[in-house]
Amino acid sequence: SARWTASVETSGGPSGSDRWLKMLCTTADASPGAAEQQFIRQGVESSNCASLVDTSTGKIGAVTVSGQLIAHSTTSFPLKVALLFWPEDGTSRQYVSDISVTADATWQAFSVTIPADTVAIFDNNNGLGLRVGLSLCAGSNLQASDNTWANQTNDSVTSATHNWAAATNEYIGFTNFKVERGSVA
Repeated sequence: SARWTASVETSGGPSGSDRWLKMLCTTADASPGAAEQQFIRQGVESSNCASLVDTSTGKIGAVTVSGQLIAHSTTSFPLKVALLFWPEDGTSRQYVSDISVTADATWQAFSVTIPADTVAIFDNNNGLGLRVGLSLCAGSNLQASDNTWANQTNDSVTSATHNWAAATNEYIGFTNFKVERGSVA
């Protein structure tokens, strides 16, 4: 029941002139239903994921997701936003990692290293290979273990993730997202 206004901002940003996506809560939902969730994610074509495969195992190798984000909340900081990593390969795997947002309305760099998985793969085709994104809010039935590969149940937060829909005018903004092979951004 939360509602958002998405906008591409052309001023501000980490360098003062970066374009960035802002997700502004315009209708709050302080208590999402147990099975409700909202997130923003980007799909990546499977053929563009080939460099993320560990050639010795054929499975997804260690991957680092990095970028810059900004957030505003009336709740005291630090707060957490969940990073979502879902391979779309038929193996039904997921990885959810909380990113600590340290200060209100302040740009910060983040980097999350996702370890290799012994199950997940990328199909070698032009279909969807990966979805990566940030969670805006989710109910109690959609909580994953932080920093753990698991069978995909479409969980999109952890028990420590902040509900970014808790109040009107809360927002998350981000730019310069990258997904790279290995443990270094």
